[in-house]
Amino acid sequence: MITTLKAKWHVALFATFLYITAPLVEAVYYTIQQGRGTYPANADSIAIPIFQFAFGLLLLSPLYVVVLWLAVRSYRGGRPLLAFDMTRPMQSVFWTLLLGGLALYELGYAAYSAYRLLPSDVAASLLWAYLLLCLRSSLAGGRQQTERQPAL
Repeated sequence: MITTLKAKWHVALFATFLYITAPLVEAVYYTIQQGRGTYPANADSIAIPIFQFAFGLLLLSPLYVVVLWLAVRSYRGGRPLLAFDMTRPMQSVFWTLLLGGLALYELGYAAYSAYRLLPSDVAASLLWAYLLLCLRSSLAGGRQQTERQPAL
């Protein structure tokens, strides 16, 4: 069974790493696409998506920090990625729909990137999906770690 990261600082470090390396992944993507001839050489059509990415990254930074803070402040590591707190079903469903939906999108994008032969996008999408599922487990899995019952 796949579990979440063990400690709060692991999550914070992993999330920071992914956020900081996002421009590098985009640079590799645009380099590959430019080499394939996707963007015309005599136009500024490649600058538009680059600036769109940079603006989006800066615009979503506060939301990213808030969700990360919410997830890390009560983080308990080593949980299953699909943990669900039945005592707070509405909160668990909300975080599952929000972060689980984003993780599902990332997994779909990883498959699409694999089809388009973009290995850096595949790796980044899989890592983002794992981070999102760790945060979802932290927020939707309840505050108490479940204890395993010994077998009789």
